[in-house]
Amino acid sequence: MIPVLKSLDKAANQAQDVASDTRTAVDRMYRMGEETRDELQKGVEVANEDIQRAMECLKAEVSKLIENAVMVMNDLSGPGVQQENGGLGCITYADVLNRQLLVAHLSTLARS
Repeated sequence: MIPVLKSLDKAANQAQDVASDTRTAVDRMYRMGEETRDELQKGVEVANEDIQRAMECLKAEVSKLIENAVMVMNDLSGPGVQQENGGLGCITYADVLNRQLLVAHLSTLARS
């Protein structure tokens, strides 16, 4: 009977060791998962900040382009085309041509 008890005691100790090792492995995996999650979160935050800065720069550049386009339209259209609120009024292609044609046409320059 004693050999049976020794075998059962040995099996119980081995089962306890396996359970302990399993708990240790699970704990390490959980910590590794937390560390990975934290690293991913940091990466997402950095990427978000980079995207935010890029969008601010892009917004500034687009604003400059719009301002330049308005200045060009004002130069091409001449006075009196802006609305009271400062926005551009309706101008047609024919209006631009008519205003620039007198200056650009050679026969008109010869008469002036």
